[in-house]
Amino acid sequence: MNLCFLADAASVHTQRWARFFAERGHKVDVLSFRPAEIKNVSVQRLEPIFPGKIGYATALPQVRKYIRVRRPDILHAHYATSFGLLGALSGFHPYIVSVWGSDVYDFPRKSPFHRKLLEFNLSRADYVCSTSRIMASETSRYCAREITVTPFGVDCDSFRPLSRNECDSDEFIVGTVRWLDEKYGIEFLIRSFALFARKYREKKKLRLVIGGDGYLKAELVRLVGELGIGEMTEFLGFIPHNRMPEILNSFSIFVAVSISESESFGVAVLEASACGKPVIVSNVGGLSEVVQDGITGVIVPPRDVEATAAAISKFIEDEQARREMGAAGREFVLKDYEWYENASRMERLYHSILRRQ
Repeated sequence: MNLCFLADAASVHTQRWARFFAERGHKVDVLSFRPAEIKNVSVQRLEPIFPGKIGYATALPQVRKYIRVRRPDILHAHYATSFGLLGALSGFHPYIVSVWGSDVYDFPRKSPFHRKLLEFNLSRADYVCSTSRIMASETSRYCAREITVTPFGVDCDSFRPLSRNECDSDEFIVGTVRWLDEKYGIEFLIRSFALFARKYREKKKLRLVIGGDGYLKAELVRLVGELGIGEMTEFLGFIPHNRMPEILNSFSIFVAVSISESESFGVAVLEASACGKPVIVSNVGGLSEVVQDGITGVIVPPRDVEATAAAISKFIEDEQARREMGAAGREFVLKDYEWYENASRMERLYHSILRRQ
């Protein structure tokens, strides 16, 4: 197949999709506003006439020229607004749109115009895909057609438990890797850890490790100081994706207590589970889809500092439960979210589309 992705080539998610299909022997081009190098994939940079999001549509002549010259079998936009608009206006079929999260949770709530624009983009697609069931349900508010769920899985060969002598520690490490944005609830994780630490800091060496960067970093650094846990807290900054298995394996547990319903899918949660780590997540968005409560981890209410602290305490007090839930988490990922199988679903969708032409 000759595939064209309208997508951000600098995104690790785009790169994984593109590499997979290239490795499967398909010809893959990515039309992107940001440059990047992807092995065995042609990345064509779009140059809008005007800067910023308002200028996205001005790249349409470049997209149409590409289609005339390269004649792709399938056009697939990853993100329903910016790239989705270009795909919708291109007039090309068969055309697929994959929703990613904020494009269906946040964008249409900005104004009636934004809602109509999303509805227009989705209406022009022959097929619409979502990485989670809950995001598919949200997307159905703006789209009458059936939505195909194509989870964004985990490479379980890369994300796996390290041998005990590599990851054992005398510390109990509570960790997360998130963009430091208000909606991801890092403040509530910090407050929960501080409450938990009051009881256990004299019994065990404790550490809170926060990976990721973002505009809230300075505020969060101040917060850990105010709560008296500065010496126990480490901010790692941006973590390249190839270092994620190492970082996740250093944690005792992984916590993702987002406060926003726009949390569409918990890729990092699944990666932690694949590494054999029990997880604590809040009951928002798609997070509850990727955790089996009481089996692979614990689901807590959002913004609930006491409940989150109690869940953390459960794992420091019961090492056997920690190991059993971690092992169950890996089995869960292998069964339902293994990357090769999940990506193969998309490939099967492509083949079925072309058979109908």
